[in-house]
Amino acid sequence: MIFSPAFSGTNFSFSFATLNGFTYLVQYKDSLSDPPWQTLQSVPGDGTVKTIPLAISSAAQRFYRLSVQ
Repeated sequence: MIFSPAFSGTNFSFSFATLNGFTYLVQYKDSLSDPPWQTLQSVPGDGTVKTIPLAISSAAQRFYRLSVQ
């Protein structure tokens, strides 16, 4: 679950809890009709809460998702 989304200046951040043994992929699309999701960051799970800071892009809109492997 993603929680604590926040905007500060030109940055966006969100947090999520991780589990040991899983890899979490922070992915984005500028349009939902774009075919593939692009991976911004790979985060190894270690049982702690991770906070991901992201610079706001110059795109008019951006969609994010968290994929678990």
